Amino acid sequence: MQARSESLRGVYAAVINPRDEENRLDGSALARILRFLADSGIRGFALNGATGEYCRNSPADLASMLETARNSLPADAAILCGIGAADLRGVLERGRVAMAAGARAVLLPMPHFFPYEQHDLRAFCLEVAERLSIDILLYNLPQFTTGLTVATVCDLVRECPPIKGIKDSSGFLDVLRALACDLPHAVRLVGNDGVLPEALQENVCDGVVSGVAGVDSAAICEGRRLQCGRGSSAPRIHRKAGYSARAVGIEVDCGEPGTGGSAVQSAAFGTADQPGKSAPGVVWKRAETSGCLNPPRNRCAAGKRGAR
Repeated sequence: MQARSESLRGVYAAVINPRDEENRLDGSALARILRFLADSGIRGFALNGATGEYCRNSPADLASMLETARNSLPADAAILCGIGAADLRGVLERGRVAMAAGARAVLLPMPHFFPYEQHDLRAFCLEVAERLSIDILLYNLPQFTTGLTVATVCDLVRECPPIKGIKDSSGFLDVLRALACDLPHAVRLVGNDGVLPEALQENVCDGVVSGVAGVDSAAICEGRRLQCGRGSSAPRIHRKAGYSARAVGIEVDCGEPGTGGSAVQSAAFGTADQPGKSAPGVVWKRAETSGCLNPPRNRCAAGKRGAR
């Protein structure tokens, strides 16, 4: 059995890539955001993922992001680096950039644009793992790429040591449940804030890559407790995660009185007594749930799943 990759557990903020008026990456703004997150206590950062619009970023852009991160973050910061591209050559080029910059691991989404069969994805992942000397987390992103099945993920984690686990952004927990049951050594990161409360309650995740945490310092502080979110602590974290999820238009029923309702109750907006803090350059719209930045499409409740 493979050794468990404890260093990949925990909370990661999914970092946005600000751009200037000429649509170029704004390194100064990125540095301010990274320092804000670090000052808030976060030590895990996911760069060049879907939140960072990885399909728009060249290898040179990625190198610039990682250099900014290296110059802005404390020495103990852990970076997960997305290396997604449309083909194997582009993925390998970005993977080598991540390796040279000292990323903790890479996030490997499936090639975008064309649909693929599962055996194609399996061959692709095995080729990447053979040619890069770095820990790999599969990145399941079926909203934009061909989704990975439970069987494909389990086979890859079981057969290929460099593939340590998965960041699953699908909005479903089937893969994480299967890994927790059959391959408990595998790293299991939730990549969709809408199912984080449910994943915590079921104890099927090791951590989270959170878009909410990427802009909301109060959510980060609560999210850090995920690192010890086992046993009796899980229900409390489950409730707090629900508050943060509503900030991006995800309606969460945490199964406790007083936590429902249509009003956005989030640390992003704060309360009358304690306003929330948001990352520099990030503007939140104060609104009812129906008028949030994203319309509510997901609903998770203790012990049940809603339509997605």
